[in-house]
Amino acid sequence: MTHSADQGTTIALYRTRDELTPAEAEQLAYALLQEAAAARAADAGAPGPAHKLGEC
Repeated sequence: MTHSADQGTTIALYRTRDELTPAEAEQLAYALLQEAAAARAADAGAPGPAHKLGEC
């Protein structure tokens, strides 16, 4: 996170050229949390390692 008089506060993403405002970073964080929750929910319904697809 950096602050400059002309740009205000910005947040740089590692290994990207993009800089985000705090509001944009917050939006990105919420989107990532939603995607992680959806992936976790999808994994919860997946067969475990002892099951093969189609055997449930």
